Amino acid sequence: MEVELLKSVAPGCFGSASVYGSDSKTCKACMAFEECGEQSIKTLESIRAQIDVRDLLARHSKTRSLSNMQPPNVSQPVDSSPIPVKQPKQLASVIERKTPTQRVNFHISETDLGVLARMEQASTKVAKQALVLCKQDKINECRSQLPKGVNPFTESGPRFFRIACDMLISGGFTKASLKAKFIEELGWNEGTAGPHVALTVGVLNGFGIVKVSLPDLFILNPELSR
Repeated sequence: MEVELLKSVAPGCFGSASVYGSDSKTCKACMAFEECGEQSIKTLESIRAQIDVRDLLARHSKTRSLSNMQPPNVSQPVDSSPIPVKQPKQLASVIERKTPTQRVNFHISETDLGVLARMEQASTKVAKQALVLCKQDKINECRSQLPKGVNPFTESGPRFFRIACDMLISGGFTKASLKAKFIEELGWNEGTAGPHVALTVGVLNGFGIVKVSLPDLFILNPELSR
């Protein structure tokens, strides 16, 4: 009996792999039993790349073998590997700027180079910090802005220099008061604050930004405003 003819008279479940049962009494009593089984297998074969139906195909194959029926063409081994799941589209990477980042090193005068050389002999740490500040033009900014009451470290630069310059604008500091301020505002202990006081005073004093007014009282050098 032709399949198309059977479809017109068979139940609506004809060829449905999820309904057909090779050992079902109801299916066996149907006039389209054999043809429905063939169609069900074809349906399973067509969807096995998307859905794991190996168990249903195996059951069909076993039933057909027991019935001395020729199994369908399943010569190709069933792929036992899991069906790959479509991965979500990868998120776009962070957009990078198209123009290169440039670091600006400002010119260091011959006078300041001499100061740096003397600092190097006295303290390598102080000299290294001073060189960084010179390259960032912070030393020149201290000379020009501090007499105007402007702190050049407000927006950028080491925080401990910002604190020291704030104190200079307010009248000055002693080493003890500067260390206490570092501890208060930066949360440092004395072991960290002490060396940073020596570093700060070494840089500011070395470039003539501060001068000693009273014993251990550092104030803004009045000559800067001239």
